[in-house]
Amino acid sequence: MVRNRSRELTVTKAFLAGLRDRLQQYLSPILILSVALYSNLAGEARACPAWEQQTGVASWYGPGFQGKRTLSGEKFDMAAMTAAHPCLPMGTKILITVLATGRSLMVTVNDRMPTRRRILDMSAGAARALGIVGQGVAVVRLSRVDSAALASR
Repeated sequence: MVRNRSRELTVTKAFLAGLRDRLQQYLSPILILSVALYSNLAGEARACPAWEQQTGVASWYGPGFQGKRTLSGEKFDMAAMTAAHPCLPMGTKILITVLATGRSLMVTVNDRMPTRRRILDMSAGAARALGIVGQGVAVVRLSRVDSAALASR
C-alpha cells in the first residue's frame, strides 16, 4: 500500500507540473499581448468634452524630462511655458489661473499626462511664473484661449 501511495504522489506531481507548463505556454503570450494592447490604448487621448473652463489640481514637472521628446514631437524644455493635459489637442492654448493667488499664465499643450488624478502638469518654468514650485501642486482654473482672439491682437 505504501508503494501505491508513493506512485500516486509521483503521478499527481507529474500531472500538476505538466499542467503548469501548458498554462505558462499558452498564458504567457496572451498576457504579453494584453499588456501591450492596454499600454497602447492607455496612451491614447480621450476626446475632451466641450468645455470653456475646468477647475482642479495641477502639478508641475521638469528636471527628469529635460530634452526628451514630448507627444507633440518637440523636445521638452522645462523653462518653456508648456503643459501636459489628458485630452486637449496638441497646440491648444490655455490660460491657467491659480485660485489661491489669482496669478494667470498662458501655456501651450504639448504633451499628455500619465495620470488622470490631476487636470494639468505644467512645465517647471510655468510653475515658477505662477509661484507654485515650492508647493508642487495648486488648485487652478483652466480656460481655453480662442485662437481667433489671439490672432486679432
